[in-house]
Amino acid sequence: MSPRYFGFKLISFLSMTLPRPLLYWVAHRVADFNHNVDRRGREAVRDNLRVILGPQAPERRVRFEARWVFRHFGEYLAEFFGYRRFGEKFIDTYVDIIGLEHVDRALSMGKGAILNTAHISNWEIGAAAFARRGYPLIAVAQMHPEPDVNELFRRQRASRGYFVIPLDGAYRRCIQALRENKLVCFVGERNVGEGGIEVEFFGRPCLFPQGPARIALSSGAPLIPGFVIRRPNNSFAICMEPPIRFPEEHDRRKAARIMTQEFARVVEGYIKTFPSQWGVFFRVWGDGERSAEEAEAARRPVWGRGTGRPLRAPLG
Repeated sequence: MSPRYFGFKLISFLSMTLPRPLLYWVAHRVADFNHNVDRRGREAVRDNLRVILGPQAPERRVRFEARWVFRHFGEYLAEFFGYRRFGEKFIDTYVDIIGLEHVDRALSMGKGAILNTAHISNWEIGAAAFARRGYPLIAVAQMHPEPDVNELFRRQRASRGYFVIPLDGAYRRCIQALRENKLVCFVGERNVGEGGIEVEFFGRPCLFPQGPARIALSSGAPLIPGFVIRRPNNSFAICMEPPIRFPEEHDRRKAARIMTQEFARVVEGYIKTFPSQWGVFFRVWGDGERSAEEAEAARRPVWGRGTGRPLRAPLG
């Protein structure tokens, strides 16, 4: 077993035994510690926030929001690893889905639907909430390089009624799931491989994954943006947007770019409104200044971005 595995098991134990208020307090303290010691991650978050908030934002606002980026990510990890406490009863009580009619209308067409989200708040609980309501779904994600950690995540997700398939070779499985009128879920604002599509994001060029749009164009399945937003009392609103329209463009790559650009526009609106809930710890825009280490960090799974330490920015 890897050190990171035992670190995650410790987090899981604490998440399922501590009272919820104390659990969040501990998550904040660990997040604050990592905010202070992880200089690379802290500076990357601040640089991203300067773009999001704009040049008029005072530095004290940037620093305040940056600390809460770490804290919100700490809350997210505590909730993920406390999967029994944050299971069906929690979802029924504390999670609302707004705009569910967009998903039901899409499924009524019989071609399935693609739900495209971003690393905002607790995106995992979004998949769990749909599974709890009886929607058959699969999620596509980058696998963790350590098999024991990857298996830990797989078991916890399966216990919530949904399954994750790896990015490699996902196309055929996604097409088959859509033919079965299922939901296929992507976290679609973080390009981790080759062949991303360049879009304008906060007025600057940025690479987004092309997979969701390309699969939508191939299958005819509606592409629906949706985002999980944390409320101040640590309940959640899942906000489903209307499907992105298929463009009148016969060139498949150009059409995919148009759809991905529209998704980027929707994501941008949510991040502007909830900047501290966007859990990205590498420089998204760098004008060529991104270091080799940051470029590698951008390709790693969200879980365990660190250097082998079991507790890392802010908890994983």
